[in-house]
Amino acid sequence: VDPGEEFPPGDHRVYLFITYEGMANGVTWTFAIYRDGEYLDSTTQLWEWGADGRTYLYYKPPGGYEAGRYEMRVFIQDRLQGVAQFVITE
Repeated sequence: VDPGEEFPPGDHRVYLFITYEGMANGVTWTFAIYRDGEYLDSTTQLWEWGADGRTYLYYKPPGGYEAGRYEMRVFIQDRLQGVAQFVITE
């Protein structure tokens, strides 16, 4: 629903869809969120979705999104695997 790189401010989720391969259950991974280069939040968990596939992650900040440039960063252990950027318009 409504894919894109720009979204309005407000209380909603922004999703990141990822395809993965060669993963192993039990590996530590982190999903981190930044706004205008400043760290906002992250979650670190053990991987549990098998070796290969497709999944999604999402973020919904407390109080809703404010205008700015956001980054979603995915780490496997301490190695950055990818960055997705989007903008919340004013």
